[in-house]
Amino acid sequence: MVSIYDSDIATVIYRPAGPGTGVAYLGYTPCTYFEDPEASVPTDVEREAVGLASWWSQAHGGADDAEHGEDFVEVEAARFLGALSVLAPALSPREIASAGNKHVAFVSAKLTDVKRDRGTRLIEVALTSQVAGQNSWPLEVVDKIYVFGSYARGALEPGDVDLFIDRVRGNQRWAGHFVRAMSNGRNPYSIIRQGLLGSKRGCQLVIDYDIHADSDAILLWQRGEGLDIALERLRAIKADPLAGRAPREAMLPEFEGLDDHIPLYQRERLLAAVNAGAISIERITLNDAGPDLDPHVERHIRFRWKDGSPLRRTARAVVAHWRGRGIDPATAHLHGVTSKRRRRRTSRDSS
Repeated sequence: MVSIYDSDIATVIYRPAGPGTGVAYLGYTPCTYFEDPEASVPTDVEREAVGLASWWSQAHGGADDAEHGEDFVEVEAARFLGALSVLAPALSPREIASAGNKHVAFVSAKLTDVKRDRGTRLIEVALTSQVAGQNSWPLEVVDKIYVFGSYARGALEPGDVDLFIDRVRGNQRWAGHFVRAMSNGRNPYSIIRQGLLGSKRGCQLVIDYDIHADSDAILLWQRGEGLDIALERLRAIKADPLAGRAPREAMLPEFEGLDDHIPLYQRERLLAAVNAGAISIERITLNDAGPDLDPHVERHIRFRWKDGSPLRRTARAVVAHWRGRGIDPATAHLHGVTSKRRRRRTSRDSS
């Protein structure tokens, strides 16, 4: 049996279990998704992979590998079932009868609607959170919410949902938060994202940037309105099979494949800086750093990022890359402070 929860968790239950436990997951495990260690028992990925392969081999005399890495777990589940030559249960009896060996095409057709539905659910979550929390921190700083981009145009496969957040001006608490966050190298906008969406993925927020000139931008909610008005506006946006994803603007070769992670306004600013000769951009692949980083630089990184953070891993890889290019990491600036300066500060604190 395969069951899907909120496009992030797919539970695969198989019998007999063989060397596995009989339960495997595609995408997140419940304990990771809900950030609750009691939501599911710890999962041994290798054990469950062997268990699934053994189960399929016993039942059908062979096993195939499914591809992974899609944003939505429905896609992973469809590929998994396709690799096992199992017809996705979302198909109607008529489709099943006529599918023959073309079941993957039917699965893909079904998943097209799932992607837009997933985007709609994400927007509903954001709107519900905003209306409920509009008079408390931090959502008190949100004035209006717009949707723009391919979802607003009706695309069936919009990719990430793009929301523009128009912020209330003059909020002193926000001003203090913004200064503290920037001074410590933190993203000041992350608390707005957390307040609207929690840990859900697939939605890109654009805050403090003027997108009103974007003809696709549609107002969903403004301060003082109820949820019913916002949802009515959302449901008035009709799906359009002819609407595709917008052509990528402000692109450089170094952005290829990463453009979904670099918002348009950031690409525009980077491209302008490159054209002005202020910066140059080089795309490189970083390898994980070994255990032999300079202890003072290591201390600097530990001070900035907590254990287990992917940013700490990235910082260590960057420092190792610098060293390989003959750059002294102690001369690097991290939010205005060099490692040498922090080294002196640490020495004074310990003396």
